[in-house]
Amino acid sequence: MPIVAFNLWGDYAHFRKYYTTTSPLTFSLPPRTALMGIIGAICGLKKESYLAALAHESIGVAVSLINPVAKVRIAENLINTKIAPLMARIPSQSGHIQVRFELLKNPCYRVYVSLKDAALQSTLKEMLAAHRCVYTPYLGISELIANFCFIGEYEAEAITPDDYVNIRSAVNSDAIRDLSIEEGKEYFSEVVPCDMADDRVVTRFSKIVYERTAQPIRAMVTECLDIGTGEYLAFL
Repeated sequence: MPIVAFNLWGDYAHFRKYYTTTSPLTFSLPPRTALMGIIGAICGLKKESYLAALAHESIGVAVSLINPVAKVRIAENLINTKIAPLMARIPSQSGHIQVRFELLKNPCYRVYVSLKDAALQSTLKEMLAAHRCVYTPYLGISELIANFCFIGEYEAEAITPDDYVNIRSAVNSDAIRDLSIEEGKEYFSEVVPCDMADDRVVTRFSKIVYERTAQPIRAMVTECLDIGTGEYLAFL
């Protein structure tokens, strides 16, 4: 299967964890749902249609860390827009609240995409190669604009290895038969949203495993992708 790879980065990112409210925390990597939105923005898919076009059965997505995960907390002033119909008429004191956001500092990821729709795959490749997008991609919230660059296109083969392999991307825990814990590596897991219905209700969650310092995970897995570069990937 053909796979398009591109780097995605920014100054900050915030992929809000669904169970946090007054003190928003962030996932360490963009969930599959966030990547669907970024791919849809680059290709020009409408908000009402990109979820169906990029559903689980239509696209394979893998993501790996380029920079180690680093988090900071920054206070942001939020405005209560329910107080007045016009932003300019919101009282300066009663209409504001300060909230500490957890943000990812200097995040950089490599994203691998394989679309069953050949025309859409070609569009994505062309837009990435030309460094163009139809809508502005951002890293979780609209204030955190994303940048991207095209890396290349690979021909991937799905394999079932009978030994340990170095997985460059995050891996679903269900696919891990055994994990080799190596010295000098930091292993983390998170439960992340993976699919949403048209009404933006999450329909599937997955527990992913990743290495915080951007090193590969050595594991025995049920299935992975060989892209011919000596690296192996796993779709989310």
